[in-house]
Amino acid sequence: MTVQTEQARSGHPFRMWDAIMETPDFVERCLQPDLAEPAKKVGREIVERGINRVFLLGCGSSFYAASSAARAFQTLAGLDADAYDSFEFHKYRLGFVTPKTAVISFSHSGATRETVDVAREVRKRGAFTVSVTDRPESLLADSADFFVNVGGGREPVEPKTRSVVSTFVMGYLMAIGALPKERQDQLDEELKRIPAALRSAQGLEARAKELAEKYSGVKRVLAVGNGQNYVTAMEIALKFKEAVLLAGEGLETEEAFHGPIASLNDSTLVIATSCPGPSYQKTKDYCVAASMIGCRVLSVSPEPYDLPGVDKLEVPMDGISEVFSNSVLVYPQYMLAYYSALVRGNMPDAFRIGDKAFHAAMAAVPPLTY
Repeated sequence: MTVQTEQARSGHPFRMWDAIMETPDFVERCLQPDLAEPAKKVGREIVERGINRVFLLGCGSSFYAASSAARAFQTLAGLDADAYDSFEFHKYRLGFVTPKTAVISFSHSGATRETVDVAREVRKRGAFTVSVTDRPESLLADSADFFVNVGGGREPVEPKTRSVVSTFVMGYLMAIGALPKERQDQLDEELKRIPAALRSAQGLEARAKELAEKYSGVKRVLAVGNGQNYVTAMEIALKFKEAVLLAGEGLETEEAFHGPIASLNDSTLVIATSCPGPSYQKTKDYCVAASMIGCRVLSVSPEPYDLPGVDKLEVPMDGISEVFSNSVLVYPQYMLAYYSALVRGNMPDAFRIGDKAFHAAMAAVPPLTY
């Protein structure tokens, strides 16, 4: 689980930054036929086999990648698809598995113990099984009927960034594969815009660094969003926990109104990710309320809100629709999390380097990976 301390760098650029900067090239690689076509074949197989239920599993960032793929299957292909944490599904949902079920398991390392175990179990029960990982030689890759190679190899840091965005894209491709050829071709053209949008977003580095300085005193992060950007909210909250070592939570915007809003105060940073669509006004309403309470509030969007007390991070994504938006809108937020870690004196490549109590605690529990 742990990147060895001696591998960690002592200053910027850390390896986490390298991974962030590499992301556009890795996403472009995902769109090449040798990786994209096997992913699309998953969607075709689901349709051809008459599968009526799709479960997508993972832990941590891989769970968020599973959640993104589930939304793509729902939105693009109209399939009954839901994401679950691997452990939760293994212990409480196996009864739903039938030969008319597809189970798609995600793990960047391909070695997450619970994800490998549940993939093996659902295969025994006759489900159509798919593994999605960066490591073709991994246990997970060998534990399913189909293997989708994300193509990036092992990302050598613990807060995953480039492998998450790349896996988002592989999830889109699997969903696109369930569609008629003409519609696939249209969406392929849209996906080709993502690497350029990511490269354009690299120009937001100075803004991300400025905001990290501005937010250096916050004690908590609440990220909100809807649809695919509920996934963004969960993922960026995790990055603040992993790299910045701040309490963070990612919530669907309406849910964030129902109780969690009572906990907001002037030491909270609210990050609201949105794009024009069904939830654009709801997320704006949350920004207004959070700002009035006294929170720091950041609107991340291709069209950020122009509101008093709300900061803007405008992310260009021309020609990219909401269903693919999380792959772009999360990207400058990784820069924000990275620079927020540096502002606080953290070394973001590995979890809590030098913290003996933390590493003793992790050593005391059963290993999370094979």
